[in-house]
Amino acid sequence: MNKARIHLFPDTNLFFQCKDIGGLPWSDLGDFDEVELIVSRPIQKEIDRRKGETTTRLGKRARKAHGLLRDVISNKLNPIVLREKNPKILLFLQVDLKPNAALATKLDYEEADDTLVGITSGFATNNSELDVGVLTHDGGVMGVRRHGGCGALCYSRNMAGAP
Repeated sequence: MNKARIHLFPDTNLFFQCKDIGGLPWSDLGDFDEVELIVSRPIQKEIDRRKGETTTRLGKRARKAHGLLRDVISNKLNPIVLREKNPKILLFLQVDLKPNAALATKLDYEEADDTLVGITSGFATNNSELDVGVLTHDGGVMGVRRHGGCGALCYSRNMAGAP
């Protein structure tokens, strides 16, 4: 029996706005046994940039996210488990992924939101057998995805439970 698995490219809001990734209502996304969260380079860069904000809530959350990514790096870039089941949540770091070149005329790869959508599209194109999407509740990313016509799914959910 194949287990339903989804590969999601989160934007920084997952790390900056959500209380605890493992405790989020993941079943709201669908009936998945496993969720693979793939952090790409633009997201890693934004987390790194924000971790130095010592007096803000955002800085604190960025440092927590940075710690998770360091755990992945320390694990020889093998994923770490954020939740064991219902569904299982795995965190990956893949900084070598490139945006879909076919969308270069529709998207501005100087912009982080466009790059995230382009990377997700490139991954989806190269792995057409997989269920792939962007996980966001950010209007900028959702707008880019719809305007760009990239075909990458956009799982727009307010997963936050943010204070």
